[in-house]
Amino acid sequence: MAVTPSIKVYDAATQTWTFVASGGGGTGSGGSGDMNIEHVDPDVVGSPLLLVRDDGSIVGVPATATRPLPPTGITTLVTMSYVRLTWTASAGAATYYVYRDGVLLSTTGATSYRDSTIAVGVPYTYTLRAANSYGMRGDVSAPISAQANAADNKPPTIHISTWPLTNQPGRKQIIRVAATDVDAQVLVTALNASAGSLEATPDPSVWLLTV
Repeated sequence: MAVTPSIKVYDAATQTWTFVASGGGGTGSGGSGDMNIEHVDPDVVGSPLLLVRDDGSIVGVPATATRPLPPTGITTLVTMSYVRLTWTASAGAATYYVYRDGVLLSTTGATSYRDSTIAVGVPYTYTLRAANSYGMRGDVSAPISAQANAADNKPPTIHISTWPLTNQPGRKQIIRVAATDVDAQVLVTALNASAGSLEATPDPSVWLLTV
């Protein structure tokens, strides 16, 4: 007999399926009289035909779709104002979820992330998860710890070069700043422009000075 298929969402907390919508007609049989299309959340292992994304949207997923492996090669660069994470790309990954102490910080399509909300002296533990283009998330990566230590707050190594070597009124002078910290590059460059106008370029280490 003709029935109306229903869509249900699995609630991991209560371990129950909840009816959310009904679709077009179909045929089937069952004690309830409905043809249930059960789909799962992005964290459940398997290859569902339907997937509920975090925003509540529903997408079809091919049976051949696989979840990305956890990101590897995670490294940290720690400064007094941020922790920068970098990692090796996971095959099939379209998005990465960045967690700090188990709490989601952000999502990114890049293989790096800068956490600028740290406090000096506080230890943090970071983990990552990769998700494919459908939103199916893989397992959590191995954790990595980072802590900004005030005792390590050493001045960055900075080298400044200019071309031409002397300023000429009305002409632009190229200033290149090389530093171990990109924030220091911006700061030191600005402080050394005692007169005239400083113009940024797409390269954060190169500036144009006109006097």
